[in-house]
Amino acid sequence: MKYRYYQILIAIFVLLTGLCSSCSKWLDRKPDSKLVVISTLNDLQSLLNNDGQLLQSFSAQPEIASDNYYLTNGSFNGLSQENRDRYIWSTKADAATLYDAWAKCYGDIYIANLVLENLERIKINEGEKDDYNSIKGQALFIRSWAMYHLVLIWTNPYSTTANDELGVPIRKSIDPAEVFVRPPLEENYTSMISDLKEAINLLPPQIDYKTRPSKAAAYGLLARIYLKMNDYENALQNASDCLKTYSTLLDYNTINAAANAPFPQFNTEVVYHCTTVAGSINQPIDYRTGVVDSTLYKMFDDFDIRKRAFFGNNADGTHYFKGNYMGSRSYARFNGLCTDEIWLISAECKARLSDIKGALEDLNTLRKNRYPTGNFFLLTEDSSPDIIQLTLDERRKQLCFRSGIRWLDIKRLSNDTKYKINPRRVIEGREYLLLKEGFRSPIPKNVVEISGIEQH
Repeated sequence: MKYRYYQILIAIFVLLTGLCSSCSKWLDRKPDSKLVVISTLNDLQSLLNNDGQLLQSFSAQPEIASDNYYLTNGSFNGLSQENRDRYIWSTKADAATLYDAWAKCYGDIYIANLVLENLERIKINEGEKDDYNSIKGQALFIRSWAMYHLVLIWTNPYSTTANDELGVPIRKSIDPAEVFVRPPLEENYTSMISDLKEAINLLPPQIDYKTRPSKAAAYGLLARIYLKMNDYENALQNASDCLKTYSTLLDYNTINAAANAPFPQFNTEVVYHCTTVAGSINQPIDYRTGVVDSTLYKMFDDFDIRKRAFFGNNADGTHYFKGNYMGSRSYARFNGLCTDEIWLISAECKARLSDIKGALEDLNTLRKNRYPTGNFFLLTEDSSPDIIQLTLDERRKQLCFRSGIRWLDIKRLSNDTKYKINPRRVIEGREYLLLKEGFRSPIPKNVVEISGIEQH
């Protein structure tokens, strides 16, 4: 792999991810990307094969901010001040460690842009056209995937005021001295959607490596983004297109639900494999620290295989989460794309659009793979007076601790008076509520100081 020279460029770029408007004041010379000769499609695919950069180390901040778990007083007091602030949605958090998350996402965007710019310079023959298209599609997906995570952490929920809300800087160049500002949030979504629509026309439907983007993954991410925008028609269309391309579900009857790590890595539901960063920065959600929210645990009936596969028993009668789609228990969390999520997007959108029969069919398709043979019961219109709430409940259960998903739901439903989620924390008798200001993490101070971009 020809990573070495490329990683030098990436490292230099990460130093500049403050998106500084005054780089020339503190850099005597600007790195010249032309010093690295990229001459073949293999060179570009090598960049995109850098799994350690592109598929790991996404921030677990969205999961830390979720209400899937709680901390005891002792666990909370044992955290660093920064992790305490992150747990209670404090807007005063210094967020020093979130600089790594910011830099990681813009580092990924840099790789994508480096590939896209060099791709235009490479002459190919007719036999290389499919590879060329795949590489371009992968780069576009990766750029959108990184932007999605930036938006999830550092911006307010999408709403009708998205043109008046601040987004995060958009980079479509590898020039580190180019001046960037925070555009309207609407432009972030426009950029992501544009990249993914182009990627869909370039990527193969499926791929042998779940660590590479496919057409199914691009449809899936588009469905998630449109759901985040409360655009149910487009979310349903892309979820349907994803399921037409790949729809396989894992039969939970085939796993050992009692195992410490019941789910194999790259299992049959995975469309795109990706994980959060590992390490003590995730201490609040480590299985030895974070206690599963009792309301969540009680949502599972005793026949549901998920109750045994997702949770283990603590000595004090509480529970910890063990159902990671990573094949192991660790500080890291799976945060990729899977077919279970897409089936649930389809179900919710159908319910929102008054296709109750279709919503129930999707829910039952998923649930019949989650119950023992003989103990599965069909959901019907008589199961609940509110089918939308029923789909949200199934989403809550199936995707719990899937990093970022619950936080996405908390944010996107914040303006929905009927289905709004109101998470709270209680520490030593003091109650903390999630206020509007807590929906976005503070941009790391060193980024603001170097670049001069706006914090709010």
